[in-house]
Amino acid sequence: MHEPLTRQAISVPPEWAPQKAIWTAWPADAEQWNGDLDSPRREVAALVRALHPSNRVRLLVAGAEAEGSARAAVGDAAELVRARYGDIWLRDTGPIFARTALGPIALRFKTNGWGGKFDLPDDAIVGDEIARLSGTPVRGFDFVLEGGAVEHDGEGTFLATRETLLNANRNGWSEGQAEAALRQAFGARKVVWLDRGLRNDHTDGHIDVLARFVGPARVVCQSPSGADDPNADILEEIARTLASATDASGRPFEIIRIPSPGLVVNELGEAAPASHMNFVIANGVVALDWYPDQRAELVADPSLIPNAVEEMLRWDPPSHYQGRWVEQDVTLHGVTIPANSRVVLITGAANHDERVFENPEYFDIHREIERHVGFGFGIHLCVGAALARLETRIAFEELLKRYPKYELRQPMKRAYSSNVRGLSNLPLALDPAA
Repeated sequence: MHEPLTRQAISVPPEWAPQKAIWTAWPADAEQWNGDLDSPRREVAALVRALHPSNRVRLLVAGAEAEGSARAAVGDAAELVRARYGDIWLRDTGPIFARTALGPIALRFKTNGWGGKFDLPDDAIVGDEIARLSGTPVRGFDFVLEGGAVEHDGEGTFLATRETLLNANRNGWSEGQAEAALRQAFGARKVVWLDRGLRNDHTDGHIDVLARFVGPARVVCQSPSGADDPNADILEEIARTLASATDASGRPFEIIRIPSPGLVVNELGEAAPASHMNFVIANGVVALDWYPDQRAELVADPSLIPNAVEEMLRWDPPSHYQGRWVEQDVTLHGVTIPANSRVVLITGAANHDERVFENPEYFDIHREIERHVGFGFGIHLCVGAALARLETRIAFEELLKRYPKYELRQPMKRAYSSNVRGLSNLPLALDPAA
C-alpha cells in the first residue's frame, strides 16, 4: 500500500530509539561473493547471534538452500522470512521506517546500484518487500537515495557528504536541491555537509562509515591510526568540520573520536575503506548504562533519584499498551469513538509524544515532568503506582550506593507478556563501592 505525499508529516526516530525488529539478509548468491559464501555467512550469523538476546531479528532468505543453511547457522536466533533481494546490505536498499500521527510508515527511494556500479536483481524491490512483510504502508519518493548516505539525530539534523548526494551518478543535485529533498522526505531542519568519504569507497562517500550520531548533539567519528593510515587527512578534515558545526537546535556538537582501523589491504592489494563507524545501535541496554554521566550524578546526589524514577517510567514504562472497552460515545481531538468499541491505549507512544516532551527519545534525569502515563491516568491509573514508585526509588538508592559502577556484560533479554514489559535476564558486572 502506497500513501500519497501530502497525507501526514513524519518524524524519523534516531537509531538509538527502541526498535520493533532488526532486518538483515542471508548471503545466497555465490557470484556476489566470488564463489565463497562461507565467510559472509559466518559474519552474518555472528551478527544475528549477538543481536538475538534482546532484539527481534528478521532474516531474509532467498530460496530453500538459503533457508536451510541459515537455520543451521542461527537456529532460533532469528525469524527466517522468504523474500526476494539482491545485495544483503539492507541499510542502503531497505526502507527507512518513520512515524506519522496515523502510525508507522516505510520511506522508499529509488536505487541505481550505488551510481551504476552494482546492478543487482531485486535491489529495487526489497524495500517494498520488507514494508509488506512488516505490514507498514509505503511512502515513495522519485529520487535515488541509499540509507547509508544520510545520518540523522531524530531531531531534524542530518549529516551527509557532498561526494554522495551531489554526485552526478545519483541525482546530479546542487546543495539546495539536496536539502529540499531531505526536507520533503524526512522533515530535515538542517544538513551538515562533509566534503568527501574514505578512499576507494564504492559507495562514493557514504556518511555511515564516517560519522554517526550516538545521542543529541553527540557525534562519533574516527582519528587516524598509524603513520600509514590512508585516510588520515580525510579523518582530520571531518573532525574539524564537525567541531565547527551546530545541530538544528543551535547546539555545538560533542565530538567523540575513536581510532580508525588504519591501513587495511584487500585481496587486490588496495587500501580498503575500513571503518568502525558502520555499526547498528540495538535494543538491549538499560538507561543508566547508556548514560553513565547521569548515573554518576545520581551516585553523587541521591536526591535526584525520585525524578530519575519518573523519567525511567516515562522513557520505558512497565506497560506500553492497555485494552479497554468504551461504554459511551467519546470524542477526542475531533474524532468520536462510538460506544461499545474496543480500544487500545498506547501509553508507551504517549510517553514519547514530541508535542509534550522535548527530545522524547533522550533519557534525562533532569527532565521537568508534569505528567506521564507510565502507570496509566485517571480512572485507569494502576492501583499499585505509589508502592511501585517507592520500591523503585529504594531499589536504585541501594543499588547505586552499593554498586555505583555496575556494567552490562552481555545483552539483556526481554520477557514478553500480553501487556507487561520487563526483563527475564539482566547480566551485570558489579563493582562494589569502596
